[in-house]
Amino acid sequence: MSHLKQQPLSAHQRLSALARENAVWAVAIFVLGLTSGMLAVYLPGFIRAKATAASFERFADPGFFPRQTQEFPARGQIEKALAEAQKALETDPTDLAALAASGIAYYALGREHAVEALNRLEAARDYGSVDGRIPYYLAVLYDTVGLKPFAAGEYDRYLRNQPNDPVAILGAARVHFELEEYAQSAAFYERLLALKKSYRNDPVIIENLALASFKLKDWEKAKSLLEGLRGQNNHYSKDISYFLAESLRHLSRCPEALPYYDETLGVTLDASKETAVLEGKLTCLKSAPTPDLESIEATAQKLLDVDAKNKLAGGILKQMKKSKGPGRRSTQGRAPKAKGRNG
Repeated sequence: MSHLKQQPLSAHQRLSALARENAVWAVAIFVLGLTSGMLAVYLPGFIRAKATAASFERFADPGFFPRQTQEFPARGQIEKALAEAQKALETDPTDLAALAASGIAYYALGREHAVEALNRLEAARDYGSVDGRIPYYLAVLYDTVGLKPFAAGEYDRYLRNQPNDPVAILGAARVHFELEEYAQSAAFYERLLALKKSYRNDPVIIENLALASFKLKDWEKAKSLLEGLRGQNNHYSKDISYFLAESLRHLSRCPEALPYYDETLGVTLDASKETAVLEGKLTCLKSAPTPDLESIEATAQKLLDVDAKNKLAGGILKQMKKSKGPGRRSTQGRAPKAKGRNG
């Protein structure tokens, strides 16, 4: 096989090749310069846009779900996100991400912005948002502004999708209790106790379940739960003593109840609470097979001192005073009158 021998380039050819090479480099340098200029002009704006989107999207992201104030970013960042969301809403008032983000940002700013937060989050849902965080935030916000029935409804809605959220369960239990919906409240506290082993010894949860059971007139369950709290000295309180005494009284176990009434009376109480405790004690004292009249009189007098118009104490003292005073003349022991003779 023959090989072609490469011929040397002439001076003219070498100059032409060098010119072409320089032209390529000139074009490359021009394009690079143009690109650099464009980047210098547009890149800062692009970076700012991405930073804005990142800050905005943080609040719109369903995975971003802080509950407490300390879990949110600093106030300056919240206000920045709110301003960005507001700008987006000026362009499109139905922007679901912006509505949700601004609502959550208002929530983060505190109770003084609760109404704004409610409006934004309700609007987001009305326009079709399926953000799972919205019912939780609405529940807390409605509770904050005193609309308890709406708060209960939102908690229930949220918990249908997130049944094991302990913060929401606790909130739902409390709101239902405040609405005097004690069966629902007790069910939520029961769910909380079953959710986690550590909750089974939580004195706050146990006491609240006991109070819900008491309101449902489940005296035995209330008594059992309250007795279990007696060993927790750092939590045991006069309220527990009182409700334990009342549970025992309703179970017709007054001898066991009386020490708890006295325990409750051993601390400073407001007039209404002291009245309730003394009434319970007085009722128990009266029910004894052999009533202690001295204790009954002393308790009734103390009750009357606290509540001058108390009918229970007033009636008992009036009856006792009457029994001590001159009674009706008795015929027992008298000789019968002699009958007159006829004729």
